[in-house]
Order: sequence, then C-alpha cells, then structure tokens
Amino acid sequence: MRYYFAPLEGITDSIFRRLHSKYFPGIDRYYTPFLSPTVHRGLTAREAREIPAADTLTYEAVPQLLTKVPEDFLWLAGVCAPFPFPVWQAGLGILILIAIYALVRAFSKKKGFFRWLAGVVCAFCAGVFLFTALWGVYHWEQPISQRLGMQLRPYSAAELEETARYFGGLASEWSQKVDRTASGDMRVDFDAFGETAGRAFNPLAEKNSLFAGPDVPVKTLLVDDAFRYMGITGIYVPFTGEASVSKGTYAAAVPHTMCHEAAHRLGIAAEDEANFCAFLACTASGDAAFQYSGWYSAFITCYNALHNVDANAAAAVWESLDANVVNDLRRGNAHYDQYEGKVQEVAEKVNDTYLKAFNEQEGVRSYGQADLYVSWYLSR
Repeated sequence: MRYYFAPLEGITDSIFRRLHSKYFPGIDRYYTPFLSPTVHRGLTAREAREIPAADTLTYEAVPQLLTKVPEDFLWLAGVCAPFPFPVWQAGLGILILIAIYALVRAFSKKKGFFRWLAGVVCAFCAGVFLFTALWGVYHWEQPISQRLGMQLRPYSAAELEETARYFGGLASEWSQKVDRTASGDMRVDFDAFGETAGRAFNPLAEKNSLFAGPDVPVKTLLVDDAFRYMGITGIYVPFTGEASVSKGTYAAAVPHTMCHEAAHRLGIAAEDEANFCAFLACTASGDAAFQYSGWYSAFITCYNALHNVDANAAAAVWESLDANVVNDLRRGNAHYDQYEGKVQEVAEKVNDTYLKAFNEQEGVRSYGQADLYVSWYLSR
C-alpha cells in the first residue's frame, strides 16, 4: 500500500514536510497547497519556499498549480521542471479524491447526490472550456505546411515508394549506431531522453521562430497502466504545460514520441503535424537514438501508406531494411499487441471523436498521413 499526504493550507509547508518525513517516515508522496503566479509572473516568498529543488531529495513533493493565463502555465511548467514526475497527474489524483469525498458526504444530505452531480458536470464543462481556450484553438491554426512554406500536392505511388525507401535506408543506417540491450531493443534512458527532447526543437528554432519555446524536459508518467491499455503513449496537458510519455512506449519510438508531445507544447496541435515536426526535431539532433527514432517513425508512416496502395512495392521496400529495423518493427508490433482489447477500442473512439470535433477530419487516421513526409522528401 502507498501513502500520500494531502495538503492543508497554512500548515503542511516545506518545513512541515521535511520534519514529518524525517521523524515520521513512511509517506510515499507529499502534495503542496495550490501555487498561483502573481501579476508579475512570480511566486510569493511563501510559495517560493514550497518548491525548492532540495524538497525532493529525501522524499517526493508534488506542487499543484492554479492559473488561467496560458503564458503562466508555460512559466509554471518551467518552475516545476525540477520535479521528475508530471504535476498534472498528481493534481488529477487530488481532484478525484476530493470528488469521492464530496460524493460520500453528499449521501448524508437531502438531494446531496444531485448537487454533487451538478458540481461535477459544471467542473467538467469549465475544464473543457479552459482546455479549448488555452490550447484547443490551435487545432484551427494555419496548416504547418503553409507556415513552413511547403507545397503539398497529390503524390504518386512511385513517389511514395521512393520516399519510404529513402527513410528506410536512413533508419537502417542509424539503427547500427544506437546502443541495444541483449534482446536487441534500443537501450532507453527516460530521464536523459526527456532532457534531450526538451531541447530538441532549439536547432529548428534558430531558423524558424515557429519552433521557439521552453526547453523543459519531457516527463515520464507516474502511473501509466491505464494509458497502455488505452493505446496512449504520450500526452500533453496545457493546464500545467507538461509533456509526458508512458514507459509502455516501445523503445525505438520513445524519442520521437517525446518530441511529438513537445511539439504539442509549441502549439502544434494536429497529430500528423506534431508527428512530422517531431521527425524534424529528431533528425536535427546530434543524438543517435533520436536520429534513429525519427527516421524509424517516418518510415513506419510512409511504409503503412505505401502498403495500402501497393503491397508488392511495400514488400520490396521491407526486404531492403537492415535486420535491426526489421527486429524493432516486429518486436514493436508484438509489444503493443499485448495491450489491445475493448478498453483500447473505446479509447480510440473517444480520441477519434475528440479529433474530429477539433477540426481534424481524419480523426485518429491523421496519425498515419504521409503527405508532409513525401513533400519534404521531394523538395529536400
């Protein structure tokens, strides 16, 4: 059993937490009272004392953020960067506990349940409104192809095959340069990769301000079992400005997935566009694992698109791959297969509905669109 220490405003400050942890050990995680930036984008002296880096040396302290200004979320995300876990997950856990506590109390009052239900509905609607206002509107942003000056046009099956073969060749080349485990999987260090992913767009930002933004590390989800069975490998939460990935992501895809979520943090909302920008960031990196993950992920997108229009051509491209790439593709499929089921089907339908409601007409199929990659290849 794990024990979490809930906050009490004015009492459970950083001094209290340190002393309690020292003399009454056994608490797995402490939560701070809510923190909100001042109008000058700063914390009060009392709040600043709540989140020193030293506060996490002997135990876990989870800060909770509260603000309504988009830029403040990014600023607060930077403030929370020293914490190696997603603050939003901890905050969500607190909200669920509060909702359960309120529900229990509601049954002791007349019409209490209906009031509780009304409160939950109002809170949900407020959350949807804030999400849309703070980040969801980016789904209606100008297409990334126009912002990058790319010319998209219909492409032929031959051009798609040529593109897939090119990406497959570079994936094969870089597959030989990464460290691998005894089983053949790419060796992954989530913390180190998260740091690199946080800075991955900096080289691109030097040439295009579209990619300018905070270089806060991408974090690893605290509890990700549910995400694995829902088929979710990463998530960006605008309320705290945090990009996070699941440890259930297959090794070869981890760097690209991290950059995908970091792209969302830059306001690149469309899934196919976030995938493409993650590819650009990975292949601009000096890290071999990121280079490989970028070419590997781009190849998968183009190969799948090619297989849909010309299975024979796709088979010929497959035969040209290095054994390491083939191994990753097969082991990656087997890895994700173990999480398939009804939960994933429902989660996919929910995600599909969300994407279509937010101006992505292809829904979940937008993840696999290859037009940006083909255009990039033909104009390189």
